[in-house]
Amino acid sequence: MIVRLGTAASELSRLFAYPRESRSRRHHPTGYKRYTSFKPWLRDEFEYRCAFCLRRELWSEDDKAAFHVEHRLPEDDHPALRLDYTNLIFSCGTCNDFKGTQLDIPDPLKVPFGKHLTVKPDGSIRPRTKTGRVLVKALRLNRASLTEVRRKRLQFLALLLDKEQARRGTKDHPVVLGLIIDHFGYPKDLPDLSRCKVQNQRPEGLADSAFERRKRGELPLIG
Repeated sequence: MIVRLGTAASELSRLFAYPRESRSRRHHPTGYKRYTSFKPWLRDEFEYRCAFCLRRELWSEDDKAAFHVEHRLPEDDHPALRLDYTNLIFSCGTCNDFKGTQLDIPDPLKVPFGKHLTVKPDGSIRPRTKTGRVLVKALRLNRASLTEVRRKRLQFLALLLDKEQARRGTKDHPVVLGLIIDHFGYPKDLPDLSRCKVQNQRPEGLADSAFERRKRGELPLIG
């Protein structure tokens, strides 16, 4: 399959961009007795990446085990929301720890972070608004280790694309595409949510899950 990636700068900017539009949740499962059981649904809901720092499952040696089910409103203060899917967020373990019980972190689906944060070419994040400044400070989004992760991937892919373009005059080489998919694609073990034996109040969302889109051949190679 040929995927035209456009210029390196514009494509890599898109791969690291926070969403700029709010959206409703595509899923709404109920009936679990443990909030961790919602994890397969949240993986799909948040596109297999941390909602806060954009870290992808593919970047972790232990894949999805490095990601947690985070309560936006802390369960100790809001026990009634402990098993409420709309209060749950897919987060890497580090952002989960930094967030803790802070209450001023908005829902990343209702308040798109792309209107408040911009990822710069050096891997740092620039806050664009007061909400953005709160997010950067509260979640330590410019912590050195995370900034280095973003910077190295941006640099690696930019060099890779530029080198291949200079050699072939195209960015559609299968080796280049394969490396990009390894960094920015979807996991191979996408959950088949239709097999989860719980009530789902939005069954129509299953058709839009990554698993079903891949089965139909509609899932983009790059997430």
